[in-house]
Amino acid sequence: MLIPIQKPRKTYFKDLEQEGENGFVENVDVIEDVSENSIIENQQETTEEENESNAEALPSPNNQCDEMHLRRSDRERKRPNVPECYGDIFGREDKDLWIKAVEDELTSKEKNKVWKIVEKPGLKKIMESRWIFSIKYDENGVAKKHKGRLVIKGYLQNHVFDYFETYAPVAKLTTIRVLLAVGIRLGYFFQQLDVKTAFLHGDLKEEIYMTIPDGVTNEENKVCKLIKSLYGLKQAPRCWNEKLNSYLLQIGFVDGHTNKEETYENFLKRCVRTAIAMKNRGIKPGDFVSMCTVNDMDAGVVYIAAIFIGAITANVDPSMSAEEIVFFLRQVLPKMVFARQQSEGLMEEVVRELGGQLPLVVFGGTKKHIPFTEFLQRYDNENVFRVYEANSLEETVFVSFSSGTTSRPKGICHTHSSMRVRYHNNGESKTYAVFNPPWRSLFNRWMHETILNGFKRIVFYRFNIGELWKISNYKVDFMLISPVSSEEFFKYQKPQHFDLENLKRLLIGGNYTSKDYLLKLQKMFSKTIVCPSYGQSEIFSTVAAFPEDQRSDKLRREFPTSIGLAKDGISYKVVDTETEEILGPNHHGELRLKTKYLMKGYLNYESPDLFDSDGWYRTGDLAYYNEQRCFFIIGRVKDTFKFGNLHIYPREIEEVLLSHRSIQNAAVLGLKDEIFGYLPTAVVQLNDKEHSVKPEEIINYVNTRVEDKNRLRGGVKFVKEFPWTHTLKIQKSKLREWIESGVI
Repeated sequence: MLIPIQKPRKTYFKDLEQEGENGFVENVDVIEDVSENSIIENQQETTEEENESNAEALPSPNNQCDEMHLRRSDRERKRPNVPECYGDIFGREDKDLWIKAVEDELTSKEKNKVWKIVEKPGLKKIMESRWIFSIKYDENGVAKKHKGRLVIKGYLQNHVFDYFETYAPVAKLTTIRVLLAVGIRLGYFFQQLDVKTAFLHGDLKEEIYMTIPDGVTNEENKVCKLIKSLYGLKQAPRCWNEKLNSYLLQIGFVDGHTNKEETYENFLKRCVRTAIAMKNRGIKPGDFVSMCTVNDMDAGVVYIAAIFIGAITANVDPSMSAEEIVFFLRQVLPKMVFARQQSEGLMEEVVRELGGQLPLVVFGGTKKHIPFTEFLQRYDNENVFRVYEANSLEETVFVSFSSGTTSRPKGICHTHSSMRVRYHNNGESKTYAVFNPPWRSLFNRWMHETILNGFKRIVFYRFNIGELWKISNYKVDFMLISPVSSEEFFKYQKPQHFDLENLKRLLIGGNYTSKDYLLKLQKMFSKTIVCPSYGQSEIFSTVAAFPEDQRSDKLRREFPTSIGLAKDGISYKVVDTETEEILGPNHHGELRLKTKYLMKGYLNYESPDLFDSDGWYRTGDLAYYNEQRCFFIIGRVKDTFKFGNLHIYPREIEEVLLSHRSIQNAAVLGLKDEIFGYLPTAVVQLNDKEHSVKPEEIINYVNTRVEDKNRLRGGVKFVKEFPWTHTLKIQKSKLREWIESGVI
């Protein structure tokens, strides 16, 4: 609480234990006006009182806990019932609370990777640590939390040997006081930000070793080598300040086509302004907003801004027809649509079909609709903007459309709960080349991973005329790309001064990739780990992958077509789709999963077959694993498959086939292709008297009646009789086996 200063007098802060003359609330820091003489007198009186109290509180010379006496505030002296050292907690009645406090602190150190256990170096100083215990109280003086903090004895550090610079800027109390006074006078709302264990985020440059602390299993001749700054180090405040500054001022986004750069600080500012603009135009929590755009610098701004106000994004592909987009948007009924300038005419037609009242915001110049630049104007209240707080972790954050088991895509609903993926990072600053468009769930996943880790995103949205080789202009560490897109590497000649020495991992995902094609890519990127990647839109996490360690590298080389090992947080089983029997190694069946990263469900669609009787999610993928627990995807159980990045719905092609007078039964499935993933292939059973029909006739009949993506690029196969399941459905997995073995 602040007392208005009536005249220019010196002031000081004083702790009050109870309500004083001016009616201050108990246990708050206040500003009291005093004269210069009274300050000196009060300071002298306080010093005498402290000396007397300290004399009583000094530890006995025989105290083995610690030789160092810590000064405490008046409040703490009145509540001294805390352990003096780690060994003191075990003889207390409340020892369980203090043990938990120690465990929480050590867990925090482990998560932040503050140190690593190494052999004791010969000529290096080994510093000691100590535990400091305290109790946090609420406003009524009731104990709220028992807290233990591990600190290093930084007073033993020597300049030059253990540290160099220690300066870190801090806000003067006078400055804070002025800001509070002005803010209260103007009626401003104040927000306080607390970064938990802030110093543990700072990167330590000096080489410092510490004895293994109490509470950690001690190993003979082992010590802790500090990686992060630890409380007590003289340079800890500076390390944290450098980390914060580097994050806010670092380049977070780069347009791979134009080299335009944006810092995280500016990105955040654009997100806040866009959120305020949407809110001012009536967008409320739970409302849908949609984008019809590519993977550019503005798409991420709208997505994060929607999260800031509790809105839900549901995006569409600008290459779709107006009819297809209308079908998708009618499922979500968005209150606002964002579109790239090139899609303005397309979205005008969509808006008319949806009633004509939908606000259309255009990225780029426009004379008819709302330009996105209006959303980026400065707002007077942007510095006090408050992010929407979800009432439940089950609230939907975004919807992405996928094929499912029907001939029409369904809306996949991801929530705050399903998106709580822990992204493991060893503290390195990385650069990701990102190609995923906003209508795919990978766009959301990589947006979260790069932002939470402070990575740099190199954004690409087209691959024509050798655009993909522009990645050589940046020191890219990681790249995920589809087989169709990666084919651009072979279509266009490698630049003369091409350099991708920094590229550590190249993941190929989205479709089946053959061993020969992977080896071909590996040869081109000889110093890069090239391997398949596997995930599903329904799961907000990579399902399987090879970790970055020596064992995994050996397995990857031995099994190049494997999608990797099981990921943390996901349970797996492979099941015989006919008998529901759980299969062991090297037996083919459907891959089923259990994970907290699974979607909430499909939007406005009941899907009782999504889970089996034991609650396992049916992926629809045929898979197996070997003795080393490496997983392999061999095909699809479900009817749908992908040709390139396009979903193929076999029923659409089958309906055309069955309209041919010579065909009795027909099935369409995907034939593996190293470039496009799967090629539409027809298996037909002719009528008894129509054996003279040639494959070319059927191919021509279908290709003239379907969209380009549905053409029978895999050809036509003939069978005399179809294999049937016990539910009287064509057993397409058996047909696939016949084709691959040459039976048909």
